[in-house]
Amino acid sequence: MNKNIYKKRRISYSIIMILLMLLIAELTQEKEIIFPEIAALVIGAWSVNLQPWNVSRSRLILLMTLSAFFGIILVRYATIPVYFQVLAAFCFTGVSLIISATSLVPMISACILPILLGTTSFIYPISVSIMTIMIALIQALLEKNQHKEHRPYIEERTDQKEQFLTWVIRLLVIAILSYLPIYTHQYYFIAPPVIVTFVEFSFVESKARKYPYKIITLICSAALFGFLARILIDQMLGLPLTLAGTLAIICLYALFEKMQTYFPPAGAIALLPMILKVDGLWLYPIEVTLGSIILISSALLIFRPASKEETILDH
Repeated sequence: MNKNIYKKRRISYSIIMILLMLLIAELTQEKEIIFPEIAALVIGAWSVNLQPWNVSRSRLILLMTLSAFFGIILVRYATIPVYFQVLAAFCFTGVSLIISATSLVPMISACILPILLGTTSFIYPISVSIMTIMIALIQALLEKNQHKEHRPYIEERTDQKEQFLTWVIRLLVIAILSYLPIYTHQYYFIAPPVIVTFVEFSFVESKARKYPYKIITLICSAALFGFLARILIDQMLGLPLTLAGTLAIICLYALFEKMQTYFPPAGAIALLPMILKVDGLWLYPIEVTLGSIILISSALLIFRPASKEETILDH
């Protein structure tokens, strides 16, 4: 069968998954069920032919579940300011990625999101766990039926000391750049998918580094799609939130195809307005775009590939 047909099917499954998540949350009146990073996961695990993260399915489920639970535990029991909770969550996810020898950066968003939203319900991590299991199982079926390419998991057993130092630098950047947004309550500058984008760009081998302007365009557009869908469809027309979120994602997929570039965090950025307060939401696309520009620029400036001279000396 034509590869384009398989791709269209995978995209359809992804949109249906997001629609079902939104619908269940709306019917049950449990917004904690809505996990925007699920959009990023289905884009990476289903929609694109080759998964961008080096992670096995078992590690995918474990890491996403642990990070979601850790975020909730911090909110419920850590009597420290939000700023330090965010840094603690970032440390936890960084250490988890080193120990698990994976590159599943969406787990960062799973951990930080409940902190910035003040979510305390355990419905959130349970929902994350169930949906991640579904994503892993359906991905396995897609690969078994040869509807998408299988990316074998390879343990990234590089120098752990070097990895640790790199994560310390990432932590310092986040600590510096998140201070003002958190203490002025302008959280959109450091929306969890924006932090994930920064970490993605900090990997010197990341393909995203080759076209930062495209990525910034996708992020800005995703934020606009989400904002406009929430305000126009949900608030002004009074139509279901499920319709608003689904249309935002459909618009994003159309842009992915137009630009011939898929970037999973953009999916989470498009869905995030569905769970945010309407007051001040007009700032969302502005702050997300500016935050992305600052963090992407920081990653490109600070994390650079080793020069040829350094590579020769290492050998």
